[in-house]
Amino acid sequence: MNNKVLYIRKDKKNFICKGHRLFLDQNEIIDIPLNRWKKYIANIRLFNRIFRLQPRCMTILNNNTYLIVFQKHIYIFFFPEKRFIEAIPVRKGFGNPLHLCSTYYNGKAEVLWGDYGHNDHHLPVNIYRYNDTEGIQTAYTFPAGSIRHIHNIVYDQYHNRYFIFTGDFEKQSGIYTASTNFSEVKPYLTGKQDYRCVIGRALPNGLLYATDAVMQPNHIFFKEYGQQVPKMLCEINGSVIYGTPINDGLLISTTVEPYPSIPKYKILSMFDYRLGKGIKSRDTDIIYISKELQITHIYRLHKDAWPMRLCQYGQVEFPEIYCADEQTSILCSPMSLKKYDGKICKIDLENFSFSPINQNSL
Repeated sequence: MNNKVLYIRKDKKNFICKGHRLFLDQNEIIDIPLNRWKKYIANIRLFNRIFRLQPRCMTILNNNTYLIVFQKHIYIFFFPEKRFIEAIPVRKGFGNPLHLCSTYYNGKAEVLWGDYGHNDHHLPVNIYRYNDTEGIQTAYTFPAGSIRHIHNIVYDQYHNRYFIFTGDFEKQSGIYTASTNFSEVKPYLTGKQDYRCVIGRALPNGLLYATDAVMQPNHIFFKEYGQQVPKMLCEINGSVIYGTPINDGLLISTTVEPYPSIPKYKILSMFDYRLGKGIKSRDTDIIYISKELQITHIYRLHKDAWPMRLCQYGQVEFPEIYCADEQTSILCSPMSLKKYDGKICKIDLENFSFSPINQNSL
């Protein structure tokens, strides 16, 4: 199977990528923009994983316009016209943005994202905004060497501001706050791996987040507004790269990822089976944290035998959701995990259960 759920609309219908085709539930829509040979190998699961042929993420700009990230390009997708146009290629020295931040839910049709990738030459790092009126603009630039890249941008509706999550190492790792026009960007929590995160949610009384450390243990933290130090809620078995705010809480998956790559042995590192020191097992856990900070471990999946860096980390990916606080269940996409890789599964948020769904019904 080569299925991945990308976006859940207001009407609860799902945009799903199957191989090289985009579907809305069971209705086939259009080929995603790949050349002929990539379309062919996109249907072969192992090649799909090695060449990263599935879109990474998708979000909404307005009622009928979406942004989709894949193959180092940002595409605009018009529906129901069923039309793709390339908005912008990814900047040289970087890769696909890890996440997109839509402000459509907050009454403004705009999407934000930041440069993400190795950034080997310590370039300045940009945050971009896109809307129908002004197109794509650079909203803010971090100076050269100050951060490696942007992990995510999260809107704080209670203070009308953004949290910016950056990585990766010590002084480059952290959380910044930004005004909505990015005229003021300032450090919030920086300089420690405890502040290195990708997934978080602003709650009425504080910021909830999970760490993304490879070489030290990972935790779920809660930083109460007005307090200087985040409260550690619990230790988790791996880093967190994917998650989604849902039903007043936060749904996350831990990641099975390898020891950091050594530039001198870049090819050998592609086949490295060693886990990073902060990755405690070859299991991926699905975890839900409520707004009351109660933690529920929903399900555990095991990494398959293929190399982590070459054939992708073990993780569960979640779609962007139009109405994040009105869901009784959510579809998700396990990656590089035994029995479930390339399949779409369902998480029931009422009884906290996990199950594969009939792939032929998609």
